[in-house]
Amino acid sequence: MKLTRDSKISLSQEILFQKLISEGALMHLEIEEYFTVNEIGSIIIALLEEKSHSVQEICSRVIEEYEVEPNQLEQDVITYLQELVDLDIIKVQEE
Repeated sequence: MKLTRDSKISLSQEILFQKLISEGALMHLEIEEYFTVNEIGSIIIALLEEKSHSVQEICSRVIEEYEVEPNQLEQDVITYLQELVDLDIIKVQEE
């Protein structure tokens, strides 16, 4: 499924997340694998722990924390989220 700025994203139920100082650690319970995420990845996962968010909402939150060009950020976030979808870390909700 192709992600768009309106795609609604949620954290997979099989994921445990622990925020570290500037990074985060994910444990995929089903496949018993650990993943690490950088500071921006940590912000995204922490948001998704609370509730589902659209790609646009996620980008807005990251822009609050970092000075970054919005169009480039959106492209980068969509690419990153697609990688997480492929790893079954996050789910795209059907519209």
